[in-house]
Amino acid sequence: MAPNNDEPTFELSFSEKTRGSLRQLFRRAGIVGVRDRFARALAEIESALQTEPRTWGDPIGNLTGMRMIRYRKIHDRLRVIYAVHVDKSAVWLLPVDPLRRNPLWIGEG
Repeated sequence: MAPNNDEPTFELSFSEKTRGSLRQLFRRAGIVGVRDRFARALAEIESALQTEPRTWGDPIGNLTGMRMIRYRKIHDRLRVIYAVHVDKSAVWLLPVDPLRRNPLWIGEG
């Protein structure tokens, strides 16, 4: 979804650790044959975080010292944790983890 002129565009940031984790998931997606699905899910996540982060996920806590609110969203069996600044149009992407029944999930059961 492209942002319209009425919506603010949020600046999306993430750490090298998160970047490395996403790269590892992308490689795993290629191996198990769901690369296009994973790439589409990441594009949808990126779009939502840049256009509607405060309404896309569910608030799960405050990062008071940083003046941010943490959110959680389940999208295509991926758990997305992110934080949105209270006063600025800034979003910090935290972990993106596959859940059970996602082809990228590694775990028991």
